Amino acid sequence: MSLLDSIESLKEALGPEYAQYIDAYMDMFIILVAVVGAVIGIAVIGFIVFIVVVSSRNKKMKNSYQKLEIGMSRDDVVAMLGSPNDKGAEDGGIDILIWRNRIGTRSRTITVKIKDGRVCSYTSENM
Repeated sequence: MSLLDSIESLKEALGPEYAQYIDAYMDMFIILVAVVGAVIGIAVIGFIVFIVVVSSRNKKMKNSYQKLEIGMSRDDVVAMLGSPNDKGAEDGGIDILIWRNRIGTRSRTITVKIKDGRVCSYTSENM
């Protein structure tokens, strides 16, 4: 016996005065299932978009790191990696530029040291 057969049997057993209520509840149930399905679908799509965006950022960061070279200008580095997340300085006129891409507890980091407007060293973590 299918669900629809069971509902029809229930309507017959209760009589016509209750059949309209059963129909109304069935309509609400169908709407509820559609809304829950839509919400789950939107959540899945959002998650997929998030993964694609994060993975493309990680790939861009890794590719950019591989193109870094000692002697590159600060402007070239910023054009390639974008604006740094953090900046600092060391003694001897060395500027430190840091790019971070954090996913949960994992963080990818590129640190570039600049002296006289040129890259003098660079390192990475979790690339």
